[in-house]
Amino acid sequence: MRKTAKIGFFALLAVFITAPIFGAITAPDKVDAHKPIIIEASDGADVYIWHVPKPAIRIVVDGGRGLHVWAPPGKYEIRLTTISVDVQVDPNWKPDGESVPDLKKNIQYDEHFATVEVVGSGPAPNPNPNPNPNPNPAPSNAFKQNVEAALTKVDAAGLTFKSKVAAIYSNIAQEAEAQPDAWGVADMVNQAKVRVTAKLPSTALKSWSGFWPGLGKSFKELGLDSTDLDGHIDAFKQVVEVLEN
Repeated sequence: MRKTAKIGFFALLAVFITAPIFGAITAPDKVDAHKPIIIEASDGADVYIWHVPKPAIRIVVDGGRGLHVWAPPGKYEIRLTTISVDVQVDPNWKPDGESVPDLKKNIQYDEHFATVEVVGSGPAPNPNPNPNPNPNPAPSNAFKQNVEAALTKVDAAGLTFKSKVAAIYSNIAQEAEAQPDAWGVADMVNQAKVRVTAKLPSTALKSWSGFWPGLGKSFKELGLDSTDLDGHIDAFKQVVEVLEN
């Protein structure tokens, strides 16, 4: 069962519209226990924000458009907030070398809902980004295993700088943990980039160039919320563990 409520507003004028839009979320009505619930949103939005009730476990995929959920038996209402931004230039404006055009901004918020029932018995398995998860190795180690796979892209000369990269991630995790009010997830990511660039020589940076895409993919598949500071601190610590081994 799916339903959608729409809210839109323009510059200097607020307009609230509520209307049903069907098909915005594709989700099964029922899923057997221990199988992932595969949910997809229609394309077109700039931002996708998923809300999944506990004790379900989620992983966000496909740039935010997709969701894999593992949950024990029961009914779950999955909510999706999409944000679309459209900026238009006043069609009557003509360039004269001095004036600037008036901009018309339309920010549209849509709320989408899907109710899914998980049938069967027993506890939910740990999540894995693969829709057909393999219990070996244990999904709880998936992130570290992905980081280890990314590390194979670093050549022998570059691996001599493992301890320096590990120290950078360790220091950032410690600083964010000590002063959470002064740090955000974006700060952690940006500081990692800045400090790695500053600490490693150019030859080492070239050796590590194949590592970063894999590390980024590992974080993406981990499915952490962009505001989950504690989750990212823990993930940074796991990166350190891999680099120190």
